[in-house]
Amino acid sequence: MRLIVNSMSWDIIFVPSNSKDLLRSDGSITLGVTDRNVQCVFLSNALKGDLLYKVLCHELCHVYVFSYGIYISIEEEERLAEFISSFGKSIINDTD
Repeated sequence: MRLIVNSMSWDIIFVPSNSKDLLRSDGSITLGVTDRNVQCVFLSNALKGDLLYKVLCHELCHVYVFSYGIYISIEEEERLAEFISSFGKSIINDTD
């Protein structure tokens, strides 16, 4: 799947859950990684249902941060992505 955000093209690719593409900078494996160097979101192919939705939303927050040139610390970016992936749908539903 391909996504365009602020004129930047991003690929979203499902990979095996043990793929090197799911390695964090600290060497641990995770369920999703956004790599701005290759403009790609890698997601574990083990993700399903609500967890897939939450992880994809989290990673898309990173995509938007990178695509719009927002510069915040990685800790703040992670907190923002986690907040949006946890509460974003409720905020949008309440807005509607």
